[in-house]
Amino acid sequence: MKMNNSLKTDSTKDVLCDICDKTIQLNYGLLKAELSSNLYDRNVKYEVRLCKSCFLGTISYLKNQKKLLHLFDENFDFKQLDNLGLS
Repeated sequence: MKMNNSLKTDSTKDVLCDICDKTIQLNYGLLKAELSSNLYDRNVKYEVRLCKSCFLGTISYLKNQKKLLHLFDENFDFKQLDNLGLS
């Protein structure tokens, strides 16, 4: 009997967007957090994979939320929202 010990892996495994369920073949965004509200709660871990469209929609939502939070702040520079999250 011939034995084959090589492990076959699928290097082109498709990843699905957790929001729209579309296949993400190359690049995707990852929203990741580990949160604990107090000493008695267990840590909660989040990991959400997003296609480009859903990722950009999420960024747009976050920019809008920040804009609303600072709407009446006369010292806030709204131009900084253009670069939110860019590194």
